[in-house]
Amino acid sequence: MKKILLTLTFCGLILVVKSQTASVEQSTYGIQTGVLGIWVYNETKLSNQLALRAEIGMDAGIVVIF
Repeated sequence: MKKILLTLTFCGLILVVKSQTASVEQSTYGIQTGVLGIWVYNETKLSNQLALRAEIGMDAGIVVIF
């Protein structure tokens, strides 16, 4: 009985999922900042569904030595 219920639930969840059409912008630049660092990134469009992300940043950590 548990297998039948699990199978029906799984099939019901598959029917609810709808696909979306995704698109990538031509090029995107940005800056991300955190408490101890800053990063600059660039995303370049390779195809309608694929982008290449390049990122460079600096992170300053706190080091405690006993």
